Amino acid sequence: MSPNQSLPATTMGRSISVLHIDDESSFTDLTATFLEREDDRFTVETAASADEGFESMSDRPPDCIVSDYNMPGMNGIEFLQAVREDYPDLPFILFTGKGSEAVASEAIAADVTDYLRKGSGSEQYELLANRIRNSVQARRETQRADRQDQLMRLTELVGDTGGFEVNIETGEVLLTDGAERILDPAEDAELTIETGLERYHPEDREEIRRSIQRARETGEQTHGTWRYRPPGGGQRLLDVTLTAAITNGDKTILRGAIHDVTERRERKRELNAEREFIKQALDALDDLFYVLNTDGSFRRCNERFFEVTGYTERELSDMHATDLFPEDERERIAEGINTTLTDGRVTVEADILTADGVRLPYEFTGTRLTDPDRNTAGLVGIGRDVTERKWGHRLWTEGRSREYRADARGICVKDSESDRARFETINVGITDWYIRALYSARRYEHQRNLVEMSAVHSHTDFHGWFSCEIMKQTTVTIIL
Repeated sequence: MSPNQSLPATTMGRSISVLHIDDESSFTDLTATFLEREDDRFTVETAASADEGFESMSDRPPDCIVSDYNMPGMNGIEFLQAVREDYPDLPFILFTGKGSEAVASEAIAADVTDYLRKGSGSEQYELLANRIRNSVQARRETQRADRQDQLMRLTELVGDTGGFEVNIETGEVLLTDGAERILDPAEDAELTIETGLERYHPEDREEIRRSIQRARETGEQTHGTWRYRPPGGGQRLLDVTLTAAITNGDKTILRGAIHDVTERRERKRELNAEREFIKQALDALDDLFYVLNTDGSFRRCNERFFEVTGYTERELSDMHATDLFPEDERERIAEGINTTLTDGRVTVEADILTADGVRLPYEFTGTRLTDPDRNTAGLVGIGRDVTERKWGHRLWTEGRSREYRADARGICVKDSESDRARFETINVGITDWYIRALYSARRYEHQRNLVEMSAVHSHTDFHGWFSCEIMKQTTVTIIL
């Protein structure tokens, strides 16, 4: 086996720093040469005494210390004891020519990592190199396991998660700290599968049993979300994952994870309730509410928007905002959208064109939307029907005069002699407009006296009768 093969993949390629302390400089130089030749990951630093060794360790300790026993001043055992005060787990190999049971026993008592006697020939350096690699590997793997344990504890603490192991044969249950924090078992309670099931909602227990059985029989991972009732009261909602730990075909051990999703589900429920509340509030508006993306496509509309335009949500999703307007309005609307996205707020008045081809006058006010980074994300707007404002005036005059009101929709003429009014010019939007105009006339002239209003009209031939019963039972009839 090559030197690299003696270390696992997690430590392959990592350098190994070695501090070799011996008062014979020729021996430390020779040892450094052999070690670095044996394994190119080794970098060896030498020192002639324990004091020099401490000095070289002041900035950064090595991965492993190799020390002689007989040295001037502090001997190898005394040096080991001093090192252990600051570095209790640092690999320390006593590499000495003075071999005796007394020295070995004293070194073991001082918590030496390994003990190796000096010999002759290159074999001793090969053996030393192997001992260094093994001791460094063991320490690194221990540190890695400790870090993983710390990470798991941190993850459990922050993420409301925990792990467990279940022995199907014995019923024994083992819990991690995170799982114990979530499940909060009674201190004197015996942890078994059955005692654990008793804490779950009765309606969930059979499903949990089936999940356990399926994981054991198939070896596949199973998952469920179940209601748990801690001994202290209340109810928690837990996501549970089960996996069979297969060893030599044996599936008696199940391992899994628990995730407390109670607060997350509650936040989701509250968020959904808030969204529904906002939707109801927007749908209750008599105005059109809409949200556009930066490309002019529709992101959201209220129900009134669909009612007025006659388009479905699916149809609007494939439309550009300018598609809702007649050809003669589209350029102005496109400019308004671009100005809103650039300057922040714009109000524009224009006719919308419904799915049935009816033109309706609306005033649109749009405001730029931004994301958390203040980047433009679209615009939100309100469309307000301005029919009454535009046509809310006296449509009839008293006396034997004629009044003309010209507009793109047509010309309305009232002749008092015949008590009739007629449209001399009409277009596709005139019938829908005139229904609104009647209501406007009612509000301004006959609000208290209106008894009944009815309308029958045809959008295809634009002929129909409109009549309203007003004060003194006088009937004003409009002919199209």
